[in-house]
Amino acid sequence: MIAQVPPQTVPTLQKDSSLSLKQALGGEVIYVGWNTVDPSLPVANPKVRQALAMAIDTKTLQETVLGGLGVLVSGLSPLDEGWDPAEVKQQPYDPDAAKKMLADAGFPDGFSMDFVAPVNGRLPNSQQVAQALAGFWEAVGVNTNVQLIAYGQWVDAEKTGSKLNGAVFGLNGDSLTFDPQRRLVDSLSCKGNYSHVCDSTLDQMIDQIKITTDQAARTDLNKKAFDYVNENTLVTNLYNTESAFAMKKTVNWEPWYGSSFTRMGNAAPA
Repeated sequence: MIAQVPPQTVPTLQKDSSLSLKQALGGEVIYVGWNTVDPSLPVANPKVRQALAMAIDTKTLQETVLGGLGVLVSGLSPLDEGWDPAEVKQQPYDPDAAKKMLADAGFPDGFSMDFVAPVNGRLPNSQQVAQALAGFWEAVGVNTNVQLIAYGQWVDAEKTGSKLNGAVFGLNGDSLTFDPQRRLVDSLSCKGNYSHVCDSTLDQMIDQIKITTDQAARTDLNKKAFDYVNENTLVTNLYNTESAFAMKKTVNWEPWYGSSFTRMGNAAPA
């Protein structure tokens, strides 16, 4: 069995009559984590972040780099109560408008920044996704230094308080709870473990979510919190992971829905 099959390998494996291929929704949301807390950086300016978000062609990213795997998101994930794909509202892809917005923000000639991302392994194609994002930003005049580093080093870079000269490849998810509260706290609050955001208004919204038990009310509050995140481009959510698995037809196994890990406890001979 091959777990986490790289997207570019899927077409080849599909031609092998001895194999079965299965896909499953993963438990992780991939996003761009901007360093919004260092006022000396261009990305501390919300207009700059909005421009860089507008420079990303997420549909092309999904179809080409991810080989169709991945579900585009802007807040709630497919694992969450109230998820509706029709409500996904990412920044529209508009590189010309992005260039104008950068100029209006005081960067007509662009600027330079780092983008820190993990090498392939924990996530298939993380390197390719990082390079594609850098290409989108380069196209609007932002010189992007992609730093591809080992997983452990990247985790340290993602942690709150790390010295980011730009942005980090962000990963968090809702697989443990099927609810976005942990993601909001960890990645978007002043006290989060992996947050480069500190916004008092958003913190108040998250605090209200924590004490709300009615599911309908929680869903409404979650959506409002993510609306605020998107209005201010505090992070740029990209996609929820999907994974491909290849196995001999002598193996009977189904991937676990919404899991970030490959669990084999339900495997049996076919």
